[in-house]
Amino acid sequence: MSLRDASMKENMSSINPDSHLIELELKITGQYLAYALGYYYPREGIGSHSRWSNCILCLKNNHKENAEAIAKYSWDIVMNRIKYDCVLRALSHDEVAINTNSRKGIDIMGKWLSRKCNAAYRPDLLKKIKSVDTMKGYSYEDKLRILNEVYDCEESGYQRYLVIDDVTTTGATFEVINEKICRSNLKAIVTFLAVGKTTEKRNQKQVVDWDLFNKLREYKSARCQVGEIL
Repeated sequence: MSLRDASMKENMSSINPDSHLIELELKITGQYLAYALGYYYPREGIGSHSRWSNCILCLKNNHKENAEAIAKYSWDIVMNRIKYDCVLRALSHDEVAINTNSRKGIDIMGKWLSRKCNAAYRPDLLKKIKSVDTMKGYSYEDKLRILNEVYDCEESGYQRYLVIDDVTTTGATFEVINEKICRSNLKAIVTFLAVGKTTEKRNQKQVVDWDLFNKLREYKSARCQVGEIL
């Protein structure tokens, strides 16, 4: 067993997924080290499931308290059991590079998780040669092809990477980022964490532990542009 495989097995063995965590099955990478905290419903008004979708929209709208609450929640649910020394985030469709001083909600979450584990926050390692149009409705294969042509990752001395994103739908972005990181560093171990996994199923059971999430929030009366998040 190679050192990389042994390190990956160590990370995998530390996770015991329960009802409050979604394991993502990536088509190329396989079913390991890829998780989502809850289901994201792109359409409004789908019962109680809209609560987590609303939290994700607050994250997208750069709501600081909500971003930090999600970071704390992810730490308690899963991240405290995973080793990583570098945190990255996926780029939005119109981004080509990320400023490490960015105050976007996803960057607030990434910086919190990096500080918690004494890891580096280096979203600047990921770049795209050009921006792309929004790929809503695109197939997994089309997304994979388009993103593979534009994404790149700088070489670095890190070994264990955590890549975060607000929402994953097909997993294509994670697949491409994993390939780019491992191409620049053959010993890299990559863990993926999405805040939401897109679903259209109205009967899909939500997995968020609301009791824990609300306890972790410092400002329970916080609001943002999209409405109440309690």
